[in-house]
Amino acid sequence: MTAKKSGLSQSTITNTFKRGMQPTIYSLEKLCDGFGITMAQFFAEGDLTEVPAEVQELFALYQTLDEKDRNLVLELIRTISEKTKPHK
Repeated sequence: MTAKKSGLSQSTITNTFKRGMQPTIYSLEKLCDGFGITMAQFFAEGDLTEVPAEVQELFALYQTLDEKDRNLVLELIRTISEKTKPHK
């Protein structure tokens, strides 16, 4: 799934992770795109174990969506968030 989303071949991804090869900057950017994260997030300290299970599940489900559906989900969350903000 990540190979398809990133535009990289499955062999490139396999070589990077299973054989310990260092990806090029280009490949790393593509991998991050495939996972839906920025390079800054990739290199950030900490890991997803610090993130609550519900957020991890949301992230995993979000990753399965195409771009159109991701945009719909983001719009829904923004709308809900605006409705729940206290009015000043």
